[in-house]
Amino acid sequence: MTKEKDAPETLSLEEALTRLEEITGTMEKETLPLEDMLALYKEGRKLEERCRSLLNRTEQELEILSKNEFGAETEA
Repeated sequence: MTKEKDAPETLSLEEALTRLEEITGTMEKETLPLEDMLALYKEGRKLEERCRSLLNRTEQELEILSKNEFGAETEA
């Protein structure tokens, strides 16, 4: 299971999403001190940035693969 102390930049997409779900659940269900809520919010933002980065990179890779595939088909 993903630990809070894991750096977001080392997490897989699945790990980051799981942690985001944990954070969301905690913030929705628990009454926490403002400082704790702020810390969870900041962690959530970092995780959101990690997810966005991973998805953008994957999208770019798929575009390259598609261009290569379609380019090869039109040249043949």
